[in-house]
Amino acid sequence: MTWLAEAVLDVEKIEALLIVQKPAGEVWESWKRVDFEDRELAAYFADMVRAQRHICQELAPELQEIRLTLESNLLTVIVTELSSHFIGVFIFRNPLPLGLARLAIKRVTDRILPRLPTETVEVEGEAKRLIEFILRYAPDPHVVMERIALKTRIPYERIYEVESLSREEIARLREAAEEILGVSIEI
Repeated sequence: MTWLAEAVLDVEKIEALLIVQKPAGEVWESWKRVDFEDRELAAYFADMVRAQRHICQELAPELQEIRLTLESNLLTVIVTELSSHFIGVFIFRNPLPLGLARLAIKRVTDRILPRLPTETVEVEGEAKRLIEFILRYAPDPHVVMERIALKTRIPYERIYEVESLSREEIARLREAAEEILGVSIEI
């Protein structure tokens, strides 16, 4: 049994717990009762936390803790910041009162916080996260990547060789992506 499985052992109706590294959106550790693809899910939740943090800074700068709650008839998903470097994605089977879910999250968080690194573990580089963001959110990723290649004058094939891109090329890549997609990209 893993340390994360031990941390959730006495929690009723929990289906999964993902510990996701910010800002990369990479799964650092996970425990799942049901099998599902957690990599893409983790990236979306990291993006949601980043967006909510931005909204809160504009509307309520004094707000310290970010928590997202998503409810359906089958599941309740609560995403919470565990530290400045990690978020927790807690997935519960319904019916479950939110108060009980939050109490369980508090108990589990107290158990797992001592095991989390105090600094970010570099999972992947900025260029790779930028490419993944574009591929995830662009309406037609292939066309957008071709436009970015033309705009930055970086050969299309080379854009995907993220380890070989210079800081200046990464900056051009970000600038072109923001202009083409019409968004500010914070990764």
